[in-house]
Amino acid sequence: MWCRQCQQDVPAVARSSQGPLVCPCCRRELNLGNLADVADTGISLDCYEQEPHEYEPSARPIDSISQGESYEKLRRIGRQLRSPYRTEISISSPPTASGSWRSLSMSNDASDAPQLRQVAKQAQQDELSNSTQTSWLLCCLLAIGTVGFAAGVLVLAGSAAFDLAQVWQWGMTTTIAAEGLLIVALTWMATRLWYNSRRLNHQLRGVDEQLVEIHEMAGSLSAGQLSASQNYYHHFSQVANPHMLVANLRGQVDQLAERIGG
Repeated sequence: MWCRQCQQDVPAVARSSQGPLVCPCCRRELNLGNLADVADTGISLDCYEQEPHEYEPSARPIDSISQGESYEKLRRIGRQLRSPYRTEISISSPPTASGSWRSLSMSNDASDAPQLRQVAKQAQQDELSNSTQTSWLLCCLLAIGTVGFAAGVLVLAGSAAFDLAQVWQWGMTTTIAAEGLLIVALTWMATRLWYNSRRLNHQLRGVDEQLVEIHEMAGSLSAGQLSASQNYYHHFSQVANPHMLVANLRGQVDQLAERIGG
């Protein structure tokens, strides 16, 4: 049973065969109607949701200010510690307005998670579709520029072969326009390649940081299962340089040889 005075889970005992259940530590009567407070991991969080005027006022203004600041800090910590997906089920207690509002806010927080995932998925799909459209547009520009440049060169060659001045002007105009289109398309493609390279480098850097964190976490978890000497050598092998490791190994071999020879 949960004791609000001791703030811990204690075995309930009865003073007599017909008496109420009390805490064996503080001898206070246990409340059977608030069994859902155990889901707060041993911390009573609902008491911080009360209004500040319910507490006893202080005699000095400076004390009231410090009391208000500490109250706001405790309320903020309590809201952070409370799980957003926890559902409170009160046994043998009528529903209250504050409990209904709290359960409604918790259900809203729980329903926001699928919506956030859906919004993130929709944003990824929109980004992918925009990237696909840009790629197709870039391919079309490159194709038009290449075809126009080839056609202009052919027209220039034909006009030079048959001495056609009017055709030469059309061929020169087509060639210059196609070259400009190719320059624009190639510049755009280089910009996209640079942007994608930066994005991939940023993602790889994030993956490297996550791998380092996972490695450190795995090392700390494995260190808790090792003995003192094993933990020392495990940490020593991670931070020492190769020369120091070789010297340490050589010293251990020398000590082992002395023990065998003695």
